[in-house]
Amino acid sequence: MLTEKNTCDKSGMTFAVGGAGAFQVPSKVATLSNQVDTFESLIADGTISRRRVEHSVALIAISGNDYTSLGDEREDPNIHAFVKNETIHGFIRNVTEEIVTNVQRLQEMGVTKVLVNNLPPIGCAPSRTVPNLFTECDRGRNHYASVHNDDLKRLLRAMDGVHTVDLNTAFTNIIDGTNGENTDAFDEKLSPCCQSMDPKGYCGQMGESDSDFRYTLCENADKYFYWDNMNPTQAGWETVMEQLEDPIKEFLELN
Repeated sequence: MLTEKNTCDKSGMTFAVGGAGAFQVPSKVATLSNQVDTFESLIADGTISRRRVEHSVALIAISGNDYTSLGDEREDPNIHAFVKNETIHGFIRNVTEEIVTNVQRLQEMGVTKVLVNNLPPIGCAPSRTVPNLFTECDRGRNHYASVHNDDLKRLLRAMDGVHTVDLNTAFTNIIDGTNGENTDAFDEKLSPCCQSMDPKGYCGQMGESDSDFRYTLCENADKYFYWDNMNPTQAGWETVMEQLEDPIKEFLELN
């Protein structure tokens, strides 16, 4: 949030932190609750007026960072699969309940319209398709996303003034060639435009000199759905938003 002290940007404000999750993630950045705390403190000290809050729209965007390491540890093969799944599903339920708790907090502060995104097919991100040379999605990761989305939908169903931004369907329509919708927009749907030369590296990584590039770039980013290991390109997001715009406008009564 880069604004002068005791000011509120009329065009909107963001409290988001890159890489954050509903709970504390390995990068140890502010959690969702921490971000809502910051928003609440600005209401409490009068920086953001109650009237402005009541005429605002809030977006909660949690995109799967809580699940980054889920299931990666080497598990004991003697543990029954049902027990392991119950443990994972219990953790997912904790994440969805934490999201809903913070939706309720925003409503208690006076926000009347809240957007909450569900998870895209996280198993289709290049970080998960690289082991098979970007040829197919990680079904296990996509299962986690499905469980998360089903549980989040159940919890939000009874809440007024809340709209689920369906990233999962929008991404799937683009990535899955069997759906017949938005499937021809990109030549590369599972591989990144910006790719590290080091399996443990990252897009934009540099060596010891200004000319030592440790990554490669595609020639035409508009033909790639993903920019790096996790995030879509600008063209990718534009195609996603083409599908989300009308439902959001309808929820906000802007049509």
